Amino acid sequence: MNYFEIEKNLEVALNDGSKIEIVSFRVDEAVEQQLQITVEKILARYGRAHLKDALFTCALELATNATKANMKHVFFAEQGLDISNQDDYQRGLPLFKSQALTRTWLETYAEKASNMGLQVKMIFTHTPDGLRIEIINNKQILPQDEERIREKFQKAMKYESLHEYFLDHGDQTEGEGLGFALNILLLKGENLDASLFRIGREERGTIARIEIPFTENYVSARETGVS
Repeated sequence: MNYFEIEKNLEVALNDGSKIEIVSFRVDEAVEQQLQITVEKILARYGRAHLKDALFTCALELATNATKANMKHVFFAEQGLDISNQDDYQRGLPLFKSQALTRTWLETYAEKASNMGLQVKMIFTHTPDGLRIEIINNKQILPQDEERIREKFQKAMKYESLHEYFLDHGDQTEGEGLGFALNILLLKGENLDASLFRIGREERGTIARIEIPFTENYVSARETGVS
């Protein structure tokens, strides 16, 4: 599907309802393009085009992380390692990180994840009062990964800009949760409420959610009980 086909289909979806959903097994150029156009079109509709760079970057990071998390489960299973066992996890993680960097590896394991039914849903729910972005993969986040992410969340919430964060943590260029921390700072840079960015385990798997109120009438998913 080319740019114009994506744009045309998106216009139809925008006019038909308040929810747009993209489903994929990996983030390739086509998915990245879909994400970018989706974010741009929704924000333009509600006069919030100035937020497009920050929110696209956040959505892309979350989607990429979610697909890699699914691939990690496939990889550990192939290595005969129990990903939920701490010893096996520590043994397999360096090997995973050393291999999960090449395009060929990502393409191969995306197909394997697809064959196992592992997928990522990118859901955009929009109204004149606000936008909710949800990235859901159907494997629950590992407790050790969740702990690392929450630690980086807490650290990032103490800073007001990427510049300040990198002055103190510029040497930490890798590690679970770094992308989530940077997303918080991108949101703060746009004067958005970073506390409305959350990640956790649910029945559906792992969900990362960013909420962007457009008006004071916006009601957070936490208040409505949306899972």
